[in-house]
Amino acid sequence: MITRDMAELKVGELVRNSMKKLAFSNQLPPDIVSTLCDERHSKEVFDINYAFLKKLNASKNLTDQRLINGYARYWAKPITINGDKYFMCNDWYDRNKTRFIKWVNRIGE
Repeated sequence: MITRDMAELKVGELVRNSMKKLAFSNQLPPDIVSTLCDERHSKEVFDINYAFLKKLNASKNLTDQRLINGYARYWAKPITINGDKYFMCNDWYDRNKTRFIKWVNRIGE
């Protein structure tokens, strides 16, 4: 659940903090994680241009995995969800904030 204080954070900080809390409290089951790895779903739900999550491949260069068309579109520090590591999309804007808050509030019910 997003509190009023959290809602005042910048969108990137809100996303990182909220996702860490959801992952830590085991509120992200595999089916939700799978949908967050889908670019089309991420566009429909959050209006972001890339998949929200990208599963980390330990056998590949980590920096290269964060790049799309030469630009880092994922934060460098991965998040662990259900024992697997994922990069989170870093391409968030104020226009995405309301959609993210609604999604978190639905997940946290």
